[in-house]
Amino acid sequence: MGILREAKKPYHLQLFSGVEHGFALRCNLDVPYERWVKETSLKGIVDYFDFYLGVSEDGKANAKL
Repeated sequence: MGILREAKKPYHLQLFSGVEHGFALRCNLDVPYERWVKETSLKGIVDYFDFYLGVSEDGKANAKL
């Protein structure tokens, strides 16, 4: 992240406690926290790309950096 900050590049960080790298592929969907983390992570990823690709639900262009 330091390199991105120095280059003044946009980035997005999601950090969840109690899970390991790759958790979304190996989570137990019967455990409420693990399901929430997986769903929240996916939503964050989709929202990030929607914003930076200029896609919005109302069809208006988002700001591109």
